[in-house]
Amino acid sequence: MTSLQNLSYLCGLIQFCRMFDYTYHTIAGESEGIYREKGSKFIALAYPVKTEEDVKQKVAEIKKKYYDARHHCYAYILGPNKDAYRLNDDGEPSGTAGRPIHGQLLSKDVTDTLIIVVRYFGGIKLGVGGLLNAYKTAAKDALDNNTIVERFVEENYAVRFPPLGMNKVMQLLKRDTVKITGQAYEADCIIHFTVQKRDADNLLEALRKIDGVTSVTPEIDTRVMLSFRGRVLAPVLIGVDADEFTKAYQVGEPYFGSFDLDGDSIVIGRHVARQLGVTVGDEVTVYSPRTLASRDEVFLPVKWRVSGIFACGQYDYDSG
Repeated sequence: MTSLQNLSYLCGLIQFCRMFDYTYHTIAGESEGIYREKGSKFIALAYPVKTEEDVKQKVAEIKKKYYDARHHCYAYILGPNKDAYRLNDDGEPSGTAGRPIHGQLLSKDVTDTLIIVVRYFGGIKLGVGGLLNAYKTAAKDALDNNTIVERFVEENYAVRFPPLGMNKVMQLLKRDTVKITGQAYEADCIIHFTVQKRDADNLLEALRKIDGVTSVTPEIDTRVMLSFRGRVLAPVLIGVDADEFTKAYQVGEPYFGSFDLDGDSIVIGRHVARQLGVTVGDEVTVYSPRTLASRDEVFLPVKWRVSGIFACGQYDYDSG
């Protein structure tokens, strides 16, 4: 658990900076493009996707459907800020397939989009220039046969409040720009929701004015890898505003150290600390999912100092 600045750098999944636009562009649905050259046939397939898991499933599906094709090359871009992407040449000479496909995604300024180009080899080699043109043209045709749509950027938050505040909170969350994604009712009520970025400041300010509201904090929830002296774990990383950490989560007092976070520190549960063999002041290496999944991008591991270890008696928090 750490500051938003660190999480944005680490995960590249959700960034809470206000410098980005309120909208982004993506494709409306699936589409297809075709290009033929010297007996080779290039079938470009464009799909809207939201996660890397969506990409993996779609690529596997296409490889199964077009099992007799020579190559299944692809590129994708994910996220409103286009911070997750990958290029794959699938056996073609390096840079001749994934890069021109990716170039067309950039040219159309779209995200949350995957293009797979299936090649049936015609017996005649096309050369580097021919391959670049073929994959570019096929991908362009698939996008030209689609519709580019504008979507609103959304952010994830959680609000914690006593049961008596339910009516006032729900009144605010009924607006069209909000979607409730989860709810929990214990001593306090917790509602998880997404809100369109253009309306986020207004909504958060209104929620914080309600009597009894304990916290309204942004959320990141993803899995990373921690390494320390040869030991490796893959805990869940939960990102919250550092100033509201103890308000948003029932973690009690620090087991060791403190919850004061600077630019290079991290707070972890005691079970994670025990399994890694770390204590306060040790430096752990943190790898983001993209570091592990892609050979086409280079993300250096980040080293963070353990500033605190917490123990709350609840497995969900202790183990993550």
